[in-house]
Amino acid sequence: MKTELNRIWESAKTEIKKVNSKQELMQFKSRFLGKKSSVMGFLKRLGELPREERPEFGKLINTVKSEITELISKKEQEIAEAEYKKALFSEMIDITMPGRKRELGSLHPITKAWREIEDIFMAMGFEIAEGNDIEDEFHNFDALNTPKDHPARDLSDTFYIENDVLLRTHTSPVQVRVMENHKPPIKIIAPGRCYRNENDASHSPVFHQFEAFADLKDILNAFVKKMFGDKIRSRIRPH
Repeated sequence: MKTELNRIWESAKTEIKKVNSKQELMQFKSRFLGKKSSVMGFLKRLGELPREERPEFGKLINTVKSEITELISKKEQEIAEAEYKKALFSEMIDITMPGRKRELGSLHPITKAWREIEDIFMAMGFEIAEGNDIEDEFHNFDALNTPKDHPARDLSDTFYIENDVLLRTHTSPVQVRVMENHKPPIKIIAPGRCYRNENDASHSPVFHQFEAFADLKDILNAFVKKMFGDKIRSRIRPH
């Protein structure tokens, strides 16, 4: 029995060197210390020995068992350290490598169309005029000869902030203010956001509008051809 135990111990020392993973270590542990292992088999066979020999062989079996357990503990630590180093290496950053170019986003279609429209009109000699989103009732309605009882003035169509202060419903107030502060000839476009109390399949409470001031028909025809191509046909319809 002593010879067999020594053979098991020598085999364990040899086999543990081949273990490189947690799974292999579990298989090793099951083989040498599991319920069906040779070491556990010797413990069950102690009762077959003469009573006076049992303490010596029991001590020897426990010694082999403890030494194999120590082998397993050391190997478990080695595997954990190896996995830790591997993880560190995989996350290592080489500061000498060139940086990776960050992908930039693209312009919103409204922004692209806005800029294209501005470029076309500026090429035709127009200046860009801008105004405030918040307007007074005079510049938004009165200066445009909108009657006091016109439906557009109702709360159902217009966002009022105070009695005579509102969110502009068009960019026409920009033209009014330009005419108040500049002498002819005036050649401007007035782009910007507008606000109306409308929200359905074909309307939005916030929308973008471009208004031009100068030579209406010819300018509009020139713009349409620049924007959509020379083959496009257009017609002017009265409001």
